[in-house]
Amino acid sequence: MEVSAMADIVLPCKACGVAVFAPADDAVGEFARQYGVYCPDCQKEQTKVTPEVLRPVLPPFSCFCPPCFKDTKPEELPCPCKSASALKWPYGPMGLNLWGWPGTGKTRTMSLLIDALLNEGRSVIAFGPEDFRAQCQAHNYRRSPWLRKLSRVDVLFIDDLDKMNLTREMEKDFFSVLSNRMGRKPVLMTGNSTGEEIEYTFKLGYAMVRRIRDHCLSIHFGKHDMTQNQKIT
Repeated sequence: MEVSAMADIVLPCKACGVAVFAPADDAVGEFARQYGVYCPDCQKEQTKVTPEVLRPVLPPFSCFCPPCFKDTKPEELPCPCKSASALKWPYGPMGLNLWGWPGTGKTRTMSLLIDALLNEGRSVIAFGPEDFRAQCQAHNYRRSPWLRKLSRVDVLFIDDLDKMNLTREMEKDFFSVLSNRMGRKPVLMTGNSTGEEIEYTFKLGYAMVRRIRDHCLSIHFGKHDMTQNQKIT
């Protein structure tokens, strides 16, 4: 391998691990250290990647919930009145927070709403309670582009917000996404906990709850809202 006179740092190729030389003192070297580099052979292979391979790591929303959710009829949901109110939510900066008793159809209601948003051509990213942590670990120290994507997508949905188990650093990243979106693009979420319980669960819980209250329409799904044949005994 020929080495340039300016090449005074060595980095491993992101694909095959072979040594790649890069200048240390200019913008190219700084970019290489921050984002990694490919050797010439792997660069050629990268250009051959088809668009299908470049699809996002997160699955589409249709893969997020069981297939039966798509066939749900709003009038058959456990809390039809509350679900009907939620399904009237108009797309805009104000988000939507469905919280309350387990098994009352909150996620199922959201699935119908998001399916309608997808049919309108809106982009959606959806998280289960463990997904944000898994994605943080997958992106490691190169989270900035991914976090920007979460801040800019048309709709961000978080299922079971109160069950997220995040490190302090992950929680800061999550809070930054909420802060960037609130009042600009909607955040949709479900959960079982009260605001006070969320404040206790997260280190940034007080600020998080304040943003949710200020920028989301909250609809409570209670046990008393369930139709008689849906009530849990």
